[in-house]
Amino acid sequence: MVATMMTPSQLHQRLTSPRPPLVVDVRTPAEYDTGHIEASLNVPLYELEQREIPAHEELVVYCQRGSRSAIAAGILAARGIACSDLAGGIAAWQAAGYPIV
Repeated sequence: MVATMMTPSQLHQRLTSPRPPLVVDVRTPAEYDTGHIEASLNVPLYELEQREIPAHEELVVYCQRGSRSAIAAGILAARGIACSDLAGGIAAWQAAGYPIV
């Protein structure tokens, strides 16, 4: 199972849909506290294997630029959980002009 890439504009569109995806920020809590995508869940990469992630929901993972989220997507795939990876991470999200909280 391989994660699909999702662009910031695709994610923004999905977040405004009636059934938005579960968005998981795999950065550290300190990074998350500096700003994150609204309603995202912080599950640091180093905790991902120990945490329960709903397998039935549409899932999107992101980090700062995409390296850690690619690793996270691989971990989730090994658990049989399909997900999308935000291309370019939160840096690309912000560069596209989308808000963080």
